[in-house]
Amino acid sequence: DTPIQNLIHQLKYNSKPEIGIELGTKFGKTLRESIFFDDIDLIVPVPLHTSKLRKRGYNQAAMFATGLSAGMGKAADNELLTRYTASESQTTKTREGRKDVIDGTFCIENSDIIKAASNKHILLVDDVLTTGATLYGCALPLLTIPNVRVSMATIAMVRE
Repeated sequence: DTPIQNLIHQLKYNSKPEIGIELGTKFGKTLRESIFFDDIDLIVPVPLHTSKLRKRGYNQAAMFATGLSAGMGKAADNELLTRYTASESQTTKTREGRKDVIDGTFCIENSDIIKAASNKHILLVDDVLTTGATLYGCALPLLTIPNVRVSMATIAMVRE
């Protein structure tokens, strides 16, 4: 029942994509001041499976990435990663259950994209960090790109 929890609920379940963009823009302006994030080349959101994307109408992580892009003055790429396995909501799963669902779920399908992303610092973004399984699953294919570095950012994290 916190304000940020309410905002994320509105973003994900009540068709309020502008919340993700606004939060991302504000957070991006803060990150722009950080030396650690100064060399980010590309912002990549955690992808949704096409079935969930059709149902929701947008990817909340992509909305966050769009805002980060505006706030940081960095490019965002919503097409770099693909989620090729649909999974049910992970909100009730244990840490191990989440990891089992995520293994092998994300991929990079275009070798030209891999070449273009070589030697880059990628900022991987999602709305909420719970166990880290989703971000870990997304980072694995990104780390197969030659000389890539991956950093991560989320709007919020769950305390266990």
